[in-house]
Amino acid sequence: MLKLYVRIEDAIRNIHTREEAQDGFEYLLVVGGVSVAVVIATILVGGLIPSVITAVKAAIKTVLPGIA
Repeated sequence: MLKLYVRIEDAIRNIHTREEAQDGFEYLLVVGGVSVAVVIATILVGGLIPSVITAVKAAIKTVLPGIA
């Protein structure tokens, strides 16, 4: 019974000392943060797209008045 206890204790100690899971969790946090930043940037820029298109159309009209 003591051998089983020692094995379980060693297994638990090994889980706590491994760093692969910590690295994976850190990468997960970075990817999650970048994803949130991309979504926020898309939402903010998405509202600007119609005004950019209108500005480009106006610029084309001033440069090439006969075409537009």
